[in-house]
Amino acid sequence: MTMAAKQLGNLSALRTFRVLRALKTISVIPGLKTIVGALLEAVRRLRDVMILTIFVLSIFALVGMQLYSSSLRQKCVQNPFAVFEESVTHEQYFEFTNDT
Repeated sequence: MTMAAKQLGNLSALRTFRVLRALKTISVIPGLKTIVGALLEAVRRLRDVMILTIFVLSIFALVGMQLYSSSLRQKCVQNPFAVFEESVTHEQYFEFTNDT
């Protein structure tokens, strides 16, 4: 290896750009150029719809977190039944999970 190649370091990350060679075939095949053009135009037209969908889903997520924040108070424990030596009733488990 030459001294210049050692100084440049590892350029294997640039090899990933070889995937872009497939884009050359778009200009060679006219039908493929039409299909890719139509797909890009569809994505451009659907951009506003995607943004609106993400916005609405975010609002629903925030509202859901506010509505159910008090009722969803589960705790992460390694083994909840290891605390109890015997059989656990529903009331005991409810007190265990709702204990603050």
